[in-house]
Amino acid sequence: ELPNAVDWERSVTVDNNPQLEVLSMPLLAVSGSSAPVISATQNDALTTVDFSSVDRVNGMSINGLSITELRLDGMETSNGVSLGPLPALTSLDLSGLLELDGNPSSFRDLGALSALPMPALQSASLLQFVGAMPPAIDLPSLTFVDRLTLGQTTGLSAFSAPALDSTRLEVRVFQNQELETLTLTGLRATTLDIEDNPALREVDVSSLSTFTFDLTFEGNGTAPGLAPFDLTFPSLVETEWILSIQGNDALRAVRFPALTNLTGSRSRILLTDNPTLDALSVPLLEEIEGTSGLTIVRAGALTSFEAPSLVRSRVVFDDNDALMSVSFPLLVEAPTLTIQNHAALTSLSFPSLTTVGALTIFRNAALTSVSVFSGVTSGMTTLNVQQNDLLESLSGLENLGDAAGADPIFGSLSFNNPLICRDDAQAFFDALEAKYPGDMVSPGFATVTGPTCPAPTSPEEDGR
Repeated sequence: ELPNAVDWERSVTVDNNPQLEVLSMPLLAVSGSSAPVISATQNDALTTVDFSSVDRVNGMSINGLSITELRLDGMETSNGVSLGPLPALTSLDLSGLLELDGNPSSFRDLGALSALPMPALQSASLLQFVGAMPPAIDLPSLTFVDRLTLGQTTGLSAFSAPALDSTRLEVRVFQNQELETLTLTGLRATTLDIEDNPALREVDVSSLSTFTFDLTFEGNGTAPGLAPFDLTFPSLVETEWILSIQGNDALRAVRFPALTNLTGSRSRILLTDNPTLDALSVPLLEEIEGTSGLTIVRAGALTSFEAPSLVRSRVVFDDNDALMSVSFPLLVEAPTLTIQNHAALTSLSFPSLTTVGALTIFRNAALTSVSVFSGVTSGMTTLNVQQNDLLESLSGLENLGDAAGADPIFGSLSFNNPLICRDDAQAFFDALEAKYPGDMVSPGFATVTGPTCPAPTSPEEDGR
């Protein structure tokens, strides 16, 4: 205990003192232009640390198995801090802290705290919360961080930084076992990576208008019995990155009400393995430039989908058990269009579609017609229409190649459907082949098959 120590320029190091219980320098403050370093680690019996008058330090590291009280209420700035593990800490005062710039700052295993108050903190470089935490962390004044990480926490159910405006690198939130709500209301620009948070049911990023890299929202809301929740990006207008939303068991709806364009070769909307998803809303989306476009796979509760404004995009629908209808009223060009593995799909609508690079209609058990493609006149690298149990005709594909006006029309072609007999499929193929001189399909890349057609009956048999 040094009750009268009032200033120093270099450092305080109190490490490896197995019987030290109290470290108290309540009047100690900074002297000179160079801020010092505080280190108090591996003091297993230490219960109380008091540096309540220190206003700035050039880094701080404090941990100890028995510390219950840590007074830092005068500290305003630090070149990074490392607090924890402090599993017995019940009192922590950081009410005056304004900046944690420079080195990374880590708060680890502070689970005995009822709160982690940093009401004045405005900026930080790398800010990390790991391990056991109090039930709620609220950073109401934080406006900027290079990187914010919530990782592998327990006990934390709510995190809020409503004034956070932007990050230089990313916000990463992963494997937080009890995290239910994430509030980043003011965040306008970031890379957002939210993964494997089983209890997560609410995310507020209502001001987010751009990404600096991909959005990843994967493996959240997987706790048994969790109520369905929605994910909305009301301010996102344009991005050049991947929007990946996968494996979120309780996710009910995803909405991008203002999104108009995904630009750049990486851009993509990917929704996969969201078993309760029943809605994806993209009312203003006009184009996805990326090589993978719009992909919806195993959206278990999705019964219908419409992209009312989409003009150009690759489109993939695969293995959506409840899907009955798909509508793209303005879609003109689809470099890839794949509709496959659907049990209930009966309605397709592509009234404006003229150009398709590769078309796959495969294993759609209830689909009876492909006439929706009658406006498509482009050639294709691939035409694959197979194993559609109720498909009775290939009518609707007869105009393929008209825009090219010459063979070859296809790189590869496959017809094989249970209700279209082989001779009928071959006749349709021959009619396409006859349109222009030369081979319609690259030699060796055509497969036309089906069940044997019934033998024609004679007039006498018809009479009987």
